[in-house]
Amino acid sequence: MGGGEGADGKTYAVPFSAQSFALFIRSDWRQKVGLPTPTSWADLDALATAFTTKDPDGNGKADTFGYAVPGSTKRGYTSWYFTSFLWSAGGDYFNESGGKFAPAIASPQSVAAVDWFKKQFCVDKSVAPGAVTMETTQAHPVFETGKAGIYFTGPYNMGRFDKNLGKDKYEVVPAPAGPGGKAAALAEGENVYLMAGSKNEAGQKKFAEFAISGQGQTIGMAGDTDGSIVRLPVNSTVDLASVRKDTRWQVFDKIYKDTGRYTPNVPEWTPFRQASAETLNAIVANCASDIQAELTKLDETFGEELSKQGVAAS
Repeated sequence: MGGGEGADGKTYAVPFSAQSFALFIRSDWRQKVGLPTPTSWADLDALATAFTTKDPDGNGKADTFGYAVPGSTKRGYTSWYFTSFLWSAGGDYFNESGGKFAPAIASPQSVAAVDWFKKQFCVDKSVAPGAVTMETTQAHPVFETGKAGIYFTGPYNMGRFDKNLGKDKYEVVPAPAGPGGKAAALAEGENVYLMAGSKNEAGQKKFAEFAISGQGQTIGMAGDTDGSIVRLPVNSTVDLASVRKDTRWQVFDKIYKDTGRYTPNVPEWTPFRQASAETLNAIVANCASDIQAELTKLDETFGEELSKQGVAAS
């Protein structure tokens, strides 16, 4: 959901920070295996396979992998991680028209996207072990300790990885477009919520106004430090490049502006995220799974939930 607007069209909060996601790639490993920065999904998978099979850390052991994936069902992580790739493949959770939604998770494009995802686990075997039970807090160390060389994550990890891995050992690049040349990236953000029943509504409003002002946004960005509460500014008068000299932030800003996309504006997204996470997790955890059959069942679940929420297309 973008900003603070609810599915009913009413505004409940004021956005003060935005973010999107990019690929963090071990550039030293990439140079070691002699491959370019990926510009297609085929390039990306080739790089992941090389990281898995060509001993990029040079220790003589088969102990490295391509992808670090937070694939746990907890809090819907599998779906959250996969969303950008689903959209980039031309797949989707729903088709929307006039504020009404119809399931699209079993479409040919969605099935192809999940097939690509499953192949990483079951054919290429390029995903670091344990992914199906990993939350993000467990996936971060997989990347920074040299167990995997590709991690799709947010800008908030740069400070951590600079310290624990080394800024010179990895690069931040946009995820390549999926089949058909389409690129999309999940967009998220944080809001200042104006609470009903507050004894100080004027104070709430004044704080929200400050949070989105040029001064508030600049303070919140905290320069190039990792203590920022504003990741990408929502105030168009704030020049990101003048506040942050680390040009990697501009990569995220460009992704957000060019291909960023929020999750569907249904009344309650959580049931859909959780149901899709459980289905995706089950598919990649069982290499004998039938993708079309599993997504068809998920499609039916989506239809029931859309009806329950009163936004199903007739």
